[in-house]
Amino acid sequence: YKPYGDNGCDLLLVERNMYQRRKIIEKSLTVNEKLSTLAAFPMIGVGDDFIYNPNNKYNTKPNGPIARSQFIPDIMINPHPRFGTLTRNIRLRRGKPVQIHVPIFRDINTPKNENSIFMDAMAFGMGNCCVQCTYQCREIDEARHLYDQLAVLTPIMMALSASTPFLKGKISDF
Repeated sequence: YKPYGDNGCDLLLVERNMYQRRKIIEKSLTVNEKLSTLAAFPMIGVGDDFIYNPNNKYNTKPNGPIARSQFIPDIMINPHPRFGTLTRNIRLRRGKPVQIHVPIFRDINTPKNENSIFMDAMAFGMGNCCVQCTYQCREIDEARHLYDQLAVLTPIMMALSASTPFLKGKISDF
């Protein structure tokens, strides 16, 4: 398999490519094993052992100076300055960390006082499973037009990426 190119036609190769990769993996599974596609690590934000930290090299404690998350340490933020700056600026502009509430799946084991899965860092949202596309436009009007054309695709993209049933070790009701 080779990387995709910069041609829009390369997008037509993605589905077939992913299908072929799944078939290769499925051949390796035993009868009792199933392949599942997850966009997010199911236990992110639970405890402190979801981060690979050989020899305690990194500070994996939450409530760092950038995100101020009670669940996610700052070491999880991409080291490029852009991401830490973005996270800090959003928190400062809001006056508090982000607040993400996802409906929780209710069954007999769900505590009655628990109505949502609470997350407080961009690592759970845009830093978790997103695709970013950068387009160069000649002017602001062209950029606005392009944005308007792409915005209508948002519900479709969300449906296609609905592979995050588990958040913080709990089952979401999405």
